[in-house]
Amino acid sequence: MKRSFFLVLFGFLLLCDGIYMVFSPLVIRSSWTDWLQGILLIIISAFGLYQGAANLWSSFKGDPIKDELIKKIYRKASSQAFHISVWCWFGLMIANRHLSKPPADILQTGILIMGGVYIISIVVIKIRGLGDE
Repeated sequence: MKRSFFLVLFGFLLLCDGIYMVFSPLVIRSSWTDWLQGILLIIISAFGLYQGAANLWSSFKGDPIKDELIKKIYRKASSQAFHISVWCWFGLMIANRHLSKPPADILQTGILIMGGVYIISIVVIKIRGLGDE
């Protein structure tokens, strides 16, 4: 239960930071990487808030937080997200050759894209279901 509370707290703080990044007047004069990072940060933090709230609700009801089905979904999603993220990193490396962005911006964007791909793969697998069951 402690982990779920801190997940909700951390997700809320990241959500506030992402909203500030997107709607701050300083970001308007900034680059497209700041916009992309802000939007990805909002998506990742909203998913963290959802997971934390779902875990807290499950623990209040007395249900297990993670069962075998959830573990299988997370395992399959992480393997698919890894393969997709490798191609995203290749795309970022190619884009870095043609753009004059500092390496720190490309690295931050790549890490946030990895998190976004993982969240998208979890959502898709939860909607489609596991193929072997």
